[in-house]
This record gives sequence, C-alpha cells and structure tokens, in this order.
Amino acid sequence: MKHYANRPFVMQWILLGAMTLLSGALLGVDLFQDYTSQSRLERDRLQAQLRVIHENTNALLRTAHTILQRLQADLALHPLQATQAASQIKQWEAYAVIPGIRSLLVVDEQGIVRYSNRTELLQLDVKHRAFYDTPRRQPEQNRLYLSPPFRSRIDNQILVMNLSRALLAPDGSFAGVVAITLDADYFRTVMQSVLYAADMQVALLHGDGQLFLQVPEREVQWHKGEVVFFGEQAEPGQLWPQWQHYGFSGKPSGQNRRIGMALSIQPTELHLDQPILVVVSRLIEVVHGDWYWDAQIFAGLFLLSVLLIACVLYYSQQKIHLAYAQAGASEAALRKSDAQQQEILNHAPAVIFMKDLQGRYLMINRRCEQWLGRSNQEVNGKQDGDLFPAEVAALLRDSDQEVLRRGVVMVEEKVPMCEGERIVLANKFLLRESDGTPYAICGIVTDISARKQAEEQLRLAKEAAMQASRSKSLFLAAMSHEIRTPMHAIIGMGDALQETVLDAEQRRCLHIMVNAGNMLMGLINDILDLSKIEAGQLEVECLPLDLRQLVYEVEEMMRGGIRDRGLRLQVHLNANVPKTVRGDGQRLRQVLFNLIDNARKFTTQGAVHLTVSRLEGVFVRFAVTDSGIGIGEERLQDIFEPFVQGENASGRLGGAGLGLSICRQLVALMGGEIQVVSRIGEGSTFSFVLPMEPVEGAEIVPQVHAQTVINTSSGLHVLAVDDAEDNLRLLEAFLKRSPHRLCTAMNGADGLVQFQNDTFDLVLMDIQMPIMDGYQATRAMREWEVVHARRRTPIVAFTAHAMKEVSEQILAAGCDAVLTKPLRKQGLLDMLDNYC
Repeated sequence: MKHYANRPFVMQWILLGAMTLLSGALLGVDLFQDYTSQSRLERDRLQAQLRVIHENTNALLRTAHTILQRLQADLALHPLQATQAASQIKQWEAYAVIPGIRSLLVVDEQGIVRYSNRTELLQLDVKHRAFYDTPRRQPEQNRLYLSPPFRSRIDNQILVMNLSRALLAPDGSFAGVVAITLDADYFRTVMQSVLYAADMQVALLHGDGQLFLQVPEREVQWHKGEVVFFGEQAEPGQLWPQWQHYGFSGKPSGQNRRIGMALSIQPTELHLDQPILVVVSRLIEVVHGDWYWDAQIFAGLFLLSVLLIACVLYYSQQKIHLAYAQAGASEAALRKSDAQQQEILNHAPAVIFMKDLQGRYLMINRRCEQWLGRSNQEVNGKQDGDLFPAEVAALLRDSDQEVLRRGVVMVEEKVPMCEGERIVLANKFLLRESDGTPYAICGIVTDISARKQAEEQLRLAKEAAMQASRSKSLFLAAMSHEIRTPMHAIIGMGDALQETVLDAEQRRCLHIMVNAGNMLMGLINDILDLSKIEAGQLEVECLPLDLRQLVYEVEEMMRGGIRDRGLRLQVHLNANVPKTVRGDGQRLRQVLFNLIDNARKFTTQGAVHLTVSRLEGVFVRFAVTDSGIGIGEERLQDIFEPFVQGENASGRLGGAGLGLSICRQLVALMGGEIQVVSRIGEGSTFSFVLPMEPVEGAEIVPQVHAQTVINTSSGLHVLAVDDAEDNLRLLEAFLKRSPHRLCTAMNGADGLVQFQNDTFDLVLMDIQMPIMDGYQATRAMREWEVVHARRRTPIVAFTAHAMKEVSEQILAAGCDAVLTKPLRKQGLLDMLDNYC
C-alpha cells in the first residue's frame, strides 16, 4: 500500500477537492434563494386562509352578542319565570336556528337552566360550569364571557364553548345568565373550507390555551423549535406552554416540523373577556417538497460527478492490488467454510450422515458416532447391513431407494442404538451437482422417542378422563332416576292431599312438605344442568324467537313470586329492541328466571327491574337490578362459583348456590359474558350482552312432537305401565275425580298383553322396568299395530331420567312424548286433555 500512496496523484486530489467546494457553494446559494421564496409565498396563502376564519368567527361572535343583548332586554322587561310568553319563546327558538348556534340557555341565580331550546337541558344544574360561575363571581352586564371548552351534556363526545352574559336584578345583584352554546360543526365546516392541502392543520383554542377544535382531527405533537410561526401573538413564549399541555398529543419527532400562522380574535366592542386563538399550519417537508426534491437531484448529480471522477482515479491505482487481495480472501474463506461446516455438523444435536448412491457411508457426525458406538473412520465405506440387523438394514435400504426415486423422503423408523432401540424421524434427501446430477444421499435424523412416549401417555390420560366423564354421567343419571322416583310419589301425593279436607295445621305441614319437595327438585335440576355444561354435553340453539313475547312471558311467570314478597317487578323493554331474533329461547328464559329469582331472595323492599336494550350491531343487553342488600366488593369475584351463597343480616339465604354459576356458563355458551355491579345496602345489577341477529319475516314454529288426537267427550281409556305400585296408586288418585278410566300393569310384558286384548286411547309407559322395559314394550306395541292394521295409539313415556339423550332414545323407540317425573296432577290432566 505504501507503493500506491507514493504515486504522484496528490495534486489531482487537491484540485478535485477545490473544484468540489466552489461548485457546492454556488449551488447552495441558489437553492437557498428558492427556499426563501417558497416560504414567503406559503405564508401569504396561510394568512389569507386565516383571514377567512377570522371574519367568519367575528361575524358569529357579533351575532351571538346581539342575541344575548336581546335576551337580556327581554328578561329585564319580564323577569325570569317558570314559563315565558308564547311570542317570546317563539322568538328565542328562532334565534336557536341561526348557523353556528347549538343551543340557548337561560339560567337563574341558583344555576338551574330555566329555558333552553333543547328540552334535555331543562332543569339542569350548571353552577359548576365556567360560563355561569365566572359571571356570578364578576357580574358585569356589558361583559361577554367565553367559557373554556367542555364536554356537551347532550353528546359527551362533542366539545363545545359557551358565550354568556350576566343578568342583574334592579338592585344590581346577580340574577343569572343567558348563554349561547357555539356549534362545533359550524367551526369545523369553516375550518374545512380553508383546507387546500392534505397536510394542512387548523386549530381553534380558548384564550387560556385549551384546544376547542382541530381539523383534521389527527394526532400531532407541536413542539417549540419544530414549527415556524408568523403573525399576531404567535411568539412561542405566549402560546407554546398551553398547546403542549392541552392541545396536542403524540410522540414528538423531528419529522413533523411545520410552518404556520396564528391570530387572536377578541373584538374590542364586544368586551370579550377571553380571546379565541386560531392557528393554521402546514408541514414544512410538504411545502418545500419540490424544493427538497430539486435540491436532492442537484446535490446527487453533483456528488455523483465528483464520485465518478474520484473512482476513475482510485480504480487505476488499486486494480492490481484488489485482484490479488480478492484471490487471497477467497482461498481463506473456503478453508474457513470447510472448518465451520465440520464444526457445525459435529455440534448439531441431530444425527447427520451422508452415503453414496450405492449405500456406502461417506461421513457421519459426532452425534451419530455416539449412537452407533463407532467412529467416523470405522463407519466410512460400510453399508447398513454391516452396522444393523438384517431386518433393520432392509428397511433402511428401502427408504434409500425411495429417496433415489422421489428426491426427498421423511420417514419414521425404529433403529437399534447403543442406548437401546429408538424411534427416529429421518429426513433423507439427494445432494446434487451444479448440473443437477445426484452424487450422494444425506440424512438428518431426530430422536422422537420421548415425544412418542408423551403422546402415548397423553392418549391414555385422555381415555381415562373420558371414562371418568362417562362414569360421572352414568352416576348422575342413576342418582337422578333414583331420587326422582320417590319424589314423584311425595310431590304427587302432596298434590292429591291438597284436594282433601284438612285442618289449618295439616295444611301448613303439607305446604312445607310440597315446598321442600320443589326445592329438592330444583337442586337436582341445577346439578344436572351444571354437570351437562362441564361435560360439554349442553348445546345451545340458534332459532328464530319472539324476544318481546319471551320477556313478557318471563314477567308474567315471575310477577306472582315477586308480589308475594311485597315487591314490584318492572320491565323496561326499549323500543329499539327487535321483535324477532335468532337465539336459544329456553336457555335465555332459564338465565332470566334465575337472575330475577336471585334478586327476589335478596330484596326485602322496593322493586326488581328487568331492562332489555339494543346495542350497536346485533348485540342485545339484559340487566336485572334490585334494591336489596348488595354484595361486598371482596365477594364479587366468587359469587359466580358453584355452591357460593349470599348472606343477609340473619345469615345465609336458601338455595345451593348453583343458580349464578349456571347463568354464567349458559351466557358463555350463548356467546356473552355476565357481569355484576353492586354496593352494600344499595342493591345489585346483573347484566349480560348476547349476539342476537334480527330476523325479518321469519316464522316461529313451536317445537312440539306430533300427537294423535282422540275425539271423545267421555274421557280417555288409559293404560298405565309402571313397576312401582306407589306410582300407579298416585295415578289412580290423580284421575279419581276425572272422566278418564285407568288400567294398570306392573311391567312391560303385562302391559303388552293388556294392550293387545283391549282398546286404549292412550298409554302411559314407564321406561325402567323388569321383565320387559319401556323401550321393548313400546317397540312391540308399534309392531303389533302394524301387523294388525290398528290405528296408532298415543304412547307417552313418563320417566325419572332427565338426560336429553334418554329422551331422544325414548322418542326413537316409538313414543309420542316424554314426561319427566315428578309428575304434577295438573300437568297430567292438561296432557290428557290435549288428546281428548
């Protein structure tokens, strides 16, 4: 390099540098003049747009000032009253439609809105608002007060400002204010009309620096030093602190430097206590975009020409030296690559090998040496038959042949190793020359024995879990059946006893017994529902349903229980709720029943409210609010857990604590989430939102099973088949005073014989019986009817099984309907009347 440095090219480099500096200076002066001219032109354009906003704002302020003066005069002649003369009200309403005016307000000395063209603002307490509080503290009749921006009570998302004037009593005391709310949309329209570029920004601020409106509404951070301002009161020391604190948000960046104009609007004749500040600006990088582009092109061409000259000089000096340096570097890189490749292969956790096309090993890595217990030199040149048993070697050769045919193969193999037999995943592929000719087979082998063992353990665990779930379901079904069977007799006999002559003490005892039975059945149903949900066996439907009718049915069914507690049930169904939607009506009823009943338990006085409203899109919100004892904040997270119960002052209330847990899981199945808001002593609100797509013109078809109707006015001839004598005696008691005639059988076989020897209008069939169960007896009856060309006799199953799959099996066997024990007398009579 010293040889090249001593060559006589130093003067050429010095001359090239001097020419570069001189040309660069001339080019810079010319570009600077262009930049200054563009800045001056843009300031003139921004000043013109600023004047447009200034004139429109001044006009609106003067109009508002005139209206407020007239309101003052009207109220001076006619002091503020609860109502005003109709002509005066009409005149005030005419003021409210003037563009730029959102609303008029007349506020009394107590800060209460006594008049407004917007009824939602009437009687509103505004004494905390600046447009009232500032005149109250400093009442001047001729002063026009401008309030800082605040959120509108009508639409909380809209920022508004108020202009107000004080009302003074004859003795000079403060008597209220008249105010005008400036319409943000009016200013937005004016500000949008002056936008002539996409990067242009217009902002409207209160005199204390709070941002009222910004167009376009984009997130921009304005910082001192990043924006160049010109115009009245635009010095950074006056405006920057307010803008940085109130007006703009976003991460500061040197990429958003702007050029802008600012102007203060405060007409002297209006006696405005605070100015309105208007700021217009544009991005400097956009304003001078063409200049930047030209400057870059000129600078690039200039530098490119200098670089080309320098390259020619340098290339002539370095050509030979670079040629030798590249050759040496290539050779060193090749040696380094070979060494790195070998190190990588030796440290790879996978087994890597390479064979020639005849199956002879060319190379193995260190991990393969450990598996085989042999070194690379010992394996080199050997084939699979020399290293593995014959059957393993044959399989390996077959996979090699597959690689030769397909080019790449991934196969799972069992290979004996020093560590024992391993299950491996081998990825084999061909290595090819540059012309595509294959010369070797390479394999990368991964030990997947641990993964296979884990998969097997997972499969066994899954089978065990499924078996446990099946056992649980069978246990619950059996327990449900065994409990429902005696409960059928207990509750049924209770119904029968209620029709007999009883004294007061006997009727009280009977009432306690029936209520206890009903509570026990509710607990059994809740446990079954919870079990089905946890096992994933409970499915929700998505069918058309009349949502309004469903709510009215819930109200009708729950009103009696609420009234018995001395409470009121109030339903609020918003008008925007669609009539017909898609959803699961049965599960929705269950959730509403549980929530309303829960509110009834924990409320001693007041009312329970059910509110249904439609949210944005297809979502409907349901809320149940009570005025009860409330729930402590520490218990809100646990209240939806199973078997967690609420407490009142006298201790824990009734129930097993399953209702809210079932509600939460049913709501989740329907695509929603239940929430609770509560305070001790103030009541609770349980709410949930469900997706319920409105359906136009859908016909709602009730889900009933087909039934055969027997036209008879003298009652039905009924055959009851049940192995429990108590159940048969109960049926006899139920039908004792009815026109229906009852025959009984103690098992399916006897029932089949009676069915064949007599004519019956309806069969009540138990399912679980000895000798011949209900399934077999029903199928035999249906076959006998077909063979003897008899009409189809309605068969109604009544069973203690409450699982859905059991009901489906019963209907598939040939029954027309399913009744679940315990069977109530009125339910039985209603069912028989349907077949009369």
